[in-house]
Amino acid sequence: MATSRTARNRPLVAWLFVIAGALLLIEFVITLVFLSANPLLTFLAFGVLTIAFLFLFLGGAKDTLLRVAFLVAAVGLALITLAQVIPGLGTVGSVASVLALVGTLGSGILVYLRHHFTRNADRVFLVTTIAAALLLLNGIRGILPGALTTILTVLFAAGLVFTGLLVRRRR
Repeated sequence: MATSRTARNRPLVAWLFVIAGALLLIEFVITLVFLSANPLLTFLAFGVLTIAFLFLFLGGAKDTLLRVAFLVAAVGLALITLAQVIPGLGTVGSVASVLALVGTLGSGILVYLRHHFTRNADRVFLVTTIAAALLLLNGIRGILPGALTTILTVLFAAGLVFTGLLVRRRR
């Protein structure tokens, strides 16, 4: 079992998860109320999520494979964030989605297997990364119906908030 520094040394990552999830939830509500998306909130949410995965990579995980998964997720999310700002990055956006998909899903599975956070935080993080992977796969291939995409978006955003709150708790 990999040892790591948990909640007391990682409050910034927990707050970054909470902020990213809250931004995505606010963007979802704005989209429902005003029937138009706010790309600035999505950009900020993915930027904050990129920083969170970067801090997880730089953090105290002793498992090399887990750190690589955090890095791949951070690079993929950073490229997705850049693709939102710079128009005409279609190929880079697809590569970024694949990197983010592999990195987030891999890190979710490895966090759960290696017990990186608390038990409940590990479980919620796994469900959140599965929702993120399905959303990223849907962005690449467009395989999910609209209602399921909406449910997964809310699950992903709420999962980020709950993961952040659970990571803040001590073992």
